Amino acid sequence: MASDLELHFSDNGYVGLCRVEGGRINVCGLFRRPADSVTRSPNFLEHFTSTNSLRERLVHAKWDERSFAAVSGLPVGRAEPVSMEKFRLGDALSMIPPFTGNGMSFALESASLAVDPLVGYSRGELAWSEALALFQTATRKHFRRRLTLANAAQNLLMMSFCKRLFMRPEVVGIWRFVFSHTR
Repeated sequence: MASDLELHFSDNGYVGLCRVEGGRINVCGLFRRPADSVTRSPNFLEHFTSTNSLRERLVHAKWDERSFAAVSGLPVGRAEPVSMEKFRLGDALSMIPPFTGNGMSFALESASLAVDPLVGYSRGELAWSEALALFQTATRKHFRRRLTLANAAQNLLMMSFCKRLFMRPEVVGIWRFVFSHTR
């Protein structure tokens, strides 16, 4: 690898590579398919090797098939409808887009915001509905800017024109701003 973390773009998504223990490399990608597409998904390796910059490197890679995992239909950037009964934490609250996000931080921060309202409820100082309303207000205030910026960046990065534009060296400052404001 050229560095500890690499990012490669294709027309329908992006692929990240990062070093992990034992000299191994984690390969992860996010790919978009039309919602009305009913054709069978290509072999997962076809997704990863559709990126010109990775084709030669990954086509000959030794893959650990025990480590394969995939999910579909990720609701990136969409907040779940506000529940009047449940505290929603982490991805159940809203999944932060993978490119800009730090999902574990999002989960821990939302859990932290739930503490005071839940303590108030457990002590009998707040009704459940009051505790939930306080939590929802706190999470909206805390995450609004981060999610708005992350969703905008994710949408732009899924557009071919924008990917080419934003990967130019002269706009690296934009990505530093996005990085610092989505964590």
